[in-house]
Amino acid sequence: MPQDKAAWLPIIREFVAGVLALVVMSLFLGILWKAIDKESGVSLKDVLAIVNPVVGLVIGFYFSRATSETRAEKAETAAASANEVANNSVQARATADQQTAKAKNQADVARGALQSLAAAVESDKTDIDRASNVDAMRLANLQVALERARQVLG
Repeated sequence: MPQDKAAWLPIIREFVAGVLALVVMSLFLGILWKAIDKESGVSLKDVLAIVNPVVGLVIGFYFSRATSETRAEKAETAAASANEVANNSVQARATADQQTAKAKNQADVARGALQSLAAAVESDKTDIDRASNVDAMRLANLQVALERARQVLG
């Protein structure tokens, strides 16, 4: 037995609908029985003229209710699925934002290191230019490194 009150509602609704269906069908069969009995004086044509709209209403209600409930269940399933996709998207966005912030931080650190390197190379180049014993290979390597650092720094 369901313990939640909301879980009892469909059970109670189905029970009441079943009782109403039994009452309507019992009345229909009783009236039909009277109409078949020739001694009662009730015409079958008159009975069907009264009972047919009621029976049509009951049948229409049950068919439309079954269709509506099926559509509602499908809509609830689709909504739950869409909600799950949205939650996954939010989590993916948060992860991407974290990764972007981390990459930006690393780029800032690398940029700072390049700026320090460029400044050091610039000062070292000046010292080498002043020295009487200039190591041409070291100077060329420092100039290449300085140019690369300037290109990266923009």
